Amino acid sequence: MGMTNQMLECCCSPACSLFCSLLSTFGIFTMVMLGLLIGSGYEYVGDWTEQHMKADSKAQEAAAKNCYQVALIWSLFLGLSFVCCFANRSKPASAPRVRY
Repeated sequence: MGMTNQMLECCCSPACSLFCSLLSTFGIFTMVMLGLLIGSGYEYVGDWTEQHMKADSKAQEAAAKNCYQVALIWSLFLGLSFVCCFANRSKPASAPRVRY
């Protein structure tokens, strides 16, 4: 049980939760933009050349939908990292802070 608590404290540390929230924000932005580009038929993303677009418009729509689903998963991780950030704020400091 002690090892599990140590791993949980490490994953919910202030630095880790801040890094996770920043990474999740980047992931959400990237996947939404990629979904918009693929959904609009932007020709420089992937193999969506005119030949492929005519044959696979359903695949293009599915790829855009998958990007939005991944952005939703990233938003769940963003919410979890915010919970860890606020949980860290409510913890009392383990050692007194030294002010210079």
